[in-house]
Amino acid sequence: MRLLCQASYCVPPKVLLNNDDYDELKSSLTWDGSALVNLSGKEAQFLFAVAAARKGAPSMPDDQYAALKEELLAQNSWVATRGMDPLEKLGMQTLLGYIHRTFE
Repeated sequence: MRLLCQASYCVPPKVLLNNDDYDELKSSLTWDGSALVNLSGKEAQFLFAVAAARKGAPSMPDDQYAALKEELLAQNSWVATRGMDPLEKLGMQTLLGYIHRTFE
């Protein structure tokens, strides 16, 4: 939900949660140790685009996606350069692993 909220807020501007609910969600994710809490707007937009494409409903044209991915790769952003996390190495499914498997 945080990913959807942040991506929707960044491009195009659209608020899905009020500030108090968003802060509560962010706090909950922080306590759970989620990496999603520290995403920049472009990182959230990228992950949202990957997830949307995986569902068969791309949120941006291929050239815009490629440019965004290149920009994030140049910044060494973990969302574009990530490898398998420890849970995935043990054969477990993770949200980010699921999202990224589309574009391997």
